[in-house]
Amino acid sequence: MSAEEAGASAASDKELVVQSQAGDASAFEELVRRNHTKVLRLATYLCHGHDEDGEETAQNALLKAYRHLGSFRGESQFSTWVTRIVINECRAYQQSQRRLPRGLNLDDHLGEEGDIPVELVDGSSDPEIESAWHEFHEILQQYLAELPELYRTPFVLSRFEGLSNEEIAARLGLSLSNTKNRVLRARRWLQRRL
Repeated sequence: MSAEEAGASAASDKELVVQSQAGDASAFEELVRRNHTKVLRLATYLCHGHDEDGEETAQNALLKAYRHLGSFRGESQFSTWVTRIVINECRAYQQSQRRLPRGLNLDDHLGEEGDIPVELVDGSSDPEIESAWHEFHEILQQYLAELPELYRTPFVLSRFEGLSNEEIAARLGLSLSNTKNRVLRARRWLQRRL
């Protein structure tokens, strides 16, 4: 690792944004490196689990972030700002897609109390778990596709991205009580379906 790369790794996101806004492409590359996995995972979930669509949407969101970096004022974290862009890109994707089929039974793939097993969410490198993850992922995406977007986005941010209700509220521009309500309603809706 070069001294420049080590310096970029040690810099905060805020410092990297300032450097990027000043024209330092390597600083923006470091921001992308830090956020790429979360951006891709979120985009894939919000695009109903279609990997190619998730990748394309994530790339579009990061490109849009790069193009509009000058308008980022630093009032929130960079990751919060990028999350909003991903959500908007996914909304555009969702408007162009038709609904997925209904009526799947997920009981065999769920943990006790209808909760999603953590090992499936984390995508372990164990081949059996990976296989189960892919099967579960397809089924879960069909259910999530049926969940109204109003509830889907907060639920995905909570369950799959591990964000607190406060973080979700900040990223979506909602009140804390509204955020809690939407996550709870999404969970109840999915539990009824399961």
